[in-house]
Amino acid sequence: MRISDLAEAAETTPRAVRHYHRLGLLPEPVRFANGYRDYGLEHLLRLMRIRWLAAAGVPLGAIAGILAEQGSSGDTKDDVIADLDALLVRARSELAKVTEQLARLENLRDSYASGGIVSPLPPEMARALQNLHDEVDDDRVRSVIRHEREMIELMALRGRVPGVFADLYVHLKDDERGQVMDFFHRFAALAGRPVRLATKEIDELVATLANSPVLQSLASSVDFSAAAGDPDWGRFSVDVLFPDPAQREVALRVAAAFAVETPAEGEGR
Repeated sequence: MRISDLAEAAETTPRAVRHYHRLGLLPEPVRFANGYRDYGLEHLLRLMRIRWLAAAGVPLGAIAGILAEQGSSGDTKDDVIADLDALLVRARSELAKVTEQLARLENLRDSYASGGIVSPLPPEMARALQNLHDEVDDDRVRSVIRHEREMIELMALRGRVPGVFADLYVHLKDDERGQVMDFFHRFAALAGRPVRLATKEIDELVATLANSPVLQSLASSVDFSAAAGDPDWGRFSVDVLFPDPAQREVALRVAAAFAVETPAEGEGR
């Protein structure tokens, strides 16, 4: 059969066949006096094997070794096995990524279809924070809660939201919820006040956090290395994360309190 017939039988193109010839993957049949090549069954079988391996993700450069005689030994066999092992590692990695992407898209679709919040946070946690936001009518407090959610979403996008942190917000008891909301109200009230004129309120707020188990749990679960300038957070600075000076002072003192590696770093602030 001619090259066009071969290509059609293998569901490819004459151009691809010629490419395989140039790479040495597919032997060329002898030309007849009329200039045409006559391809046989062995050419069709090898061509389909090449395409089958390529469809499995095997690079063209590795196909020749795989199609060599099955009795290959020594360096050739070791090289083929190494190539296949590398391909398996890559395929498993890609499968894990696609599986995660599929789960994320399903969650987004379900959340959006049900009127939920499109967020990188676990759905229950996103709803819990939204409920906290919706139950207050003070714009300053709402702003604090939105900022809290944005900080947590930032951690989620960086893969840094501990499971215990999500559970705490989802399963807050009434008295714990009251403590959290009181903290938000008092934190919001600091906005716009000079640090030197809000020292008492800042001290009291940090002390309240230190004496509240639920607030301690929330604070210790947050990756406060962001406020401490951890370079892994990129170019985010404490000034960006907490633009208000008085609120920033609270964040810095909380960060110092929960900085395990350098517990005394912020004591003088």
